Amino acid sequence: MLQLEVNAVRGLSLGLRSDGLLAIALLSVIAKTCVDYFLFAVSPVFGIYGVEVKGSFFSDIYWLSWVSYIFVMPAYFLFISGRGDIFDFALSFLFFSIFLPLLSLFWIEQGDLSYLSFCSIFWFLLFLALALLPVTRTVVRNDNVASRVEGFLDWFFLAVVVLLGGSLLLNFSIFSGFGFDSVYERRKAFTAWLGGGLSSYLYAWSVYVFGVYLVFVSRRKLFKLVGLLYVLIFYAVAGDKVYLFLLALVFFLRMTPLLGGASLLLCGFIFLSLSGVGFFYLLGDIWVPTIVQRFLALPVDISFNYVEYFKSEPLLYAYSFLSSLFDYSYSDLPAKLIGAEYYVVGDNATVNFLADAYVNLGWVAIAPLLFFFVSLRAILRSSKYLVLIVPVFTQALDTPLPTLLLTGGGGLMIIICYMLSKHSLRQARGAGCQALSSCA
Repeated sequence: MLQLEVNAVRGLSLGLRSDGLLAIALLSVIAKTCVDYFLFAVSPVFGIYGVEVKGSFFSDIYWLSWVSYIFVMPAYFLFISGRGDIFDFALSFLFFSIFLPLLSLFWIEQGDLSYLSFCSIFWFLLFLALALLPVTRTVVRNDNVASRVEGFLDWFFLAVVVLLGGSLLLNFSIFSGFGFDSVYERRKAFTAWLGGGLSSYLYAWSVYVFGVYLVFVSRRKLFKLVGLLYVLIFYAVAGDKVYLFLLALVFFLRMTPLLGGASLLLCGFIFLSLSGVGFFYLLGDIWVPTIVQRFLALPVDISFNYVEYFKSEPLLYAYSFLSSLFDYSYSDLPAKLIGAEYYVVGDNATVNFLADAYVNLGWVAIAPLLFFFVSLRAILRSSKYLVLIVPVFTQALDTPLPTLLLTGGGGLMIIICYMLSKHSLRQARGAGCQALSSCA
């Protein structure tokens, strides 16, 4: 039987107890300090892919990073107070992953103050707007029967995944392709084989959309197993570790509301930083320190390099979807230019959604970014389907928003999540009306 429960969550909710907010505040201070130390002491050993230390602890610019922290975090406390679905914690993960390393690299590398201010004001306004936004959370209880839409998507995505996976098995050998040491060779070979056209979009969406749906939304255990096997096959062929990380992250974020919410997320960042430091002193710059470096330092380091390289004038997406309106004065795409200038020729240095928006539109970018995230929160109600939004926020760590929505399948993910949630709500309301009529 379907039962419908509707709760209106008003703005500036104080549902989270004060001791919970105090724990988040304390853990966030510890997390920032741990990230500071890892990036200052360990990251420089990675050479051109590491941090170039220019600042020092307790300098004026170091304390300025704390000023930005103190400015933004109260707005985050208002946002997270009384909230607790996977959308909120996925956004929290995106925030911590970008903002904490940004504060650290700002004083360590003496990064651009204007960009730090841009990011700080964006996060402050976003969390304040979300805290003020009344969100009606609709939860369907005892929903043990799949809707017709969900059933159709189950079979459709399964068919697509089987076809794509079969093509990979016919063209690639996967049995020796699970090691981390050969990921870049495998990725290069897969990219060369992929080419362009419709197949490139299908493969780009296959994990972020089809795989995640089958593993975390489909009710059929066999479909879940097929989805999981496909992700492993795709990792073995494409060589991108993010696909394995994505499954672990989605599972972790689904458990986060049950295990401590934002406090658990911050504990994760503390553990990540400390394990990176500990393993570095024990084993050197391999395995865990390398993973932590790629996750915490490199995306934000690329962001500051973007801001430095393109500081003369906004790009206005003249190299992309606005090429017909504006002239592009550079010889190659931004990611290739940054890779060649700051890293190794041939590197494709992709950047996160904030830095991309800043170098293209400047401070004007705050308005469309706020509109996107606030609108997304307003239309997506609390339901089991919100798990489909996690890949959107995960890709935003190193992908521009326009690319994420199209090539990364983010737009398709949002449409599917909204469609399933609305259909589930209508089904629940219909069942509720029938129950009332029978009782009468």
